[in-house]
Amino acid sequence: MFRKGDFSGAIFFINSGRINYVGSAYNIVIHSWINGSYFGEMEIIGIIKRSISAMAQINTHLLSLSKRQFQRLLLQFPNYAKEIHEIAQNRAYRMSIVMTRIKYLIEKKDYNNRKRKAKLDSIEGLL
Repeated sequence: MFRKGDFSGAIFFINSGRINYVGSAYNIVIHSWINGSYFGEMEIIGIIKRSISAMAQINTHLLSLSKRQFQRLLLQFPNYAKEIHEIAQNRAYRMSIVMTRIKYLIEKKDYNNRKRKAKLDSIEGLL
């Protein structure tokens, strides 16, 4: 669908299938979106940039609205605009927490791998 850092030009609505938000070089699935869900609104609204990748897990059919179309729709339906902004803010907040935790776990794993390698190197020196 899109990669971290890509230009945010559309919001996507899932008609069928499944989309995974994938974070880090380890391709950790952070969240899955299914039929009836939408994603990409955080970037369109401007709360965050594309800080994560989105990949189809299975055959997926999507509908999309460009940023311009989506903004026009929000102007026509202000009640929905408020609700979507609140959902986007909540998602952005939860996403930042998840990404912080993943970063910590990856750093911890890398640290433990370096520590394990140092142990193995010292054992090899004994042989």
